[in-house]
Amino acid sequence: MEDRDKGRHKDSDLETKLLTGLAKISLAFRAEEQKQSFEVRLSPTQAKALLLVEDGIQSPSEISKRIGVSRASLSDSLTALQDKGLLKKRRSPEDSRATILELTAKGRRRSDGLADWPTALQESLDDLNTEEKHMLLRVLSKIIANLQDQGSVSVPRMCANCRFFRPNAHAGSKKPHHCDYINSAFSDGELRLDCPEHEAAEMRPNF
Repeated sequence: MEDRDKGRHKDSDLETKLLTGLAKISLAFRAEEQKQSFEVRLSPTQAKALLLVEDGIQSPSEISKRIGVSRASLSDSLTALQDKGLLKKRRSPEDSRATILELTAKGRRRSDGLADWPTALQESLDDLNTEEKHMLLRVLSKIIANLQDQGSVSVPRMCANCRFFRPNAHAGSKKPHHCDYINSAFSDGELRLDCPEHEAAEMRPNF
């Protein structure tokens, strides 16, 4: 009984360390994000929205999902971008009720001053070897999928919750997973967190 209690304590201590580490990474990410957006005189949400529109995401509802903010909060940010002359809205030719977002010439110039990811975090990943990066991607995929199951995040296009994903179908090989959509094996490093061919699985596969 005493040994079992010690084991539980060790697990609890390890989880506390992991949560502390993830929290510190989150704080570093937010600080870098705020610094970058401040340099271009935008809020973090405005900066993210600008980058997504530049990447071709034109739907406000899709942008709100990608950023993880409410439609009301995003609407305020989009209006601010429009007032700054960085963004314009128009009606969709396919559906007059839908709004399509486009960058202005000024908006494209402003988005050029934004990086998709903070430089400090990119540099920290450069210190990891390929095997460590693959392992990290696998772990992050599992954490994000668990958060989605709990309703904490909305990430609808991951391998981890796709009906085409067959984890560890080729166990023991360098490419242990299989995608039925393209009928091909792939490695941990090729796991996707945002796949356009994604179709939600009725039950998320364990891996």
